[in-house]
Amino acid sequence: MKNLSVGLEPPQGRSGDGGFRLLKTTLAACSLVAAVLLAGCESTKLSDTVLGSSYQPTNVKRRAATLPPTLRRVALLPLAAATAEGVLEQGRTHLSPVVLAELNKAQRFEVVPVSAEQMQRWTGQTAWSAEEKLPLDMLDKVRDETGCQGVLFVQLTVYRPYPPLAVGWRMKLVEVPETTNVWWAADEVFDAGNEAVSNGARRHQQSQQSLSSALQDSHNILGVPRRFGAYTASALFATLPER
Repeated sequence: MKNLSVGLEPPQGRSGDGGFRLLKTTLAACSLVAAVLLAGCESTKLSDTVLGSSYQPTNVKRRAATLPPTLRRVALLPLAAATAEGVLEQGRTHLSPVVLAELNKAQRFEVVPVSAEQMQRWTGQTAWSAEEKLPLDMLDKVRDETGCQGVLFVQLTVYRPYPPLAVGWRMKLVEVPETTNVWWAADEVFDAGNEAVSNGARRHQQSQQSLSSALQDSHNILGVPRRFGAYTASALFATLPER
């Protein structure tokens, strides 16, 4: 009985040599394709590198580095607009859910959102800024209805939904009922025409998980007002006193 060859050496003869050459050619081709694909991935990665520093909000004031243990629940008031301009009203509609989402991500306190309907029922007005003269019992009413120890006022001051995008915020966190205790206040405008702002927005985009393939390029955020607004809110809430 003849022995069956199970080694790696090709059988003797012309057809065996051709098969071996074909195998080597196929392996070489696969290696070349893999190298090209890896090079392509590397090129894509390099093309999306963000160079330069990110914008750091500076017009921010904090009463202390950390929040008091008594400030555990904060009522987020409905987003107010600095003026009745149509574009700001549009921005208020688009960015209200973004503010709530980013504030929850900051994890400084429990957030209780107050709806425009609730505010209308309690005060006769759907939204208030911290700069307005408030009804005397407004914050007491909010505290009693929500069980909060603090109130966060958020006002949209700038909204430019076309490149270069721009979003401006005026925010204030006050303790209730001691309204003179302002624990945090910020007044900032993020203009994507500023390179540092653009860098910060792109890095924010890169940090997000489960993005669709269409959003993998970090430049995408510079053309999407809602995503850019999320970056601006996130950047500001990062300056809140620590827990």
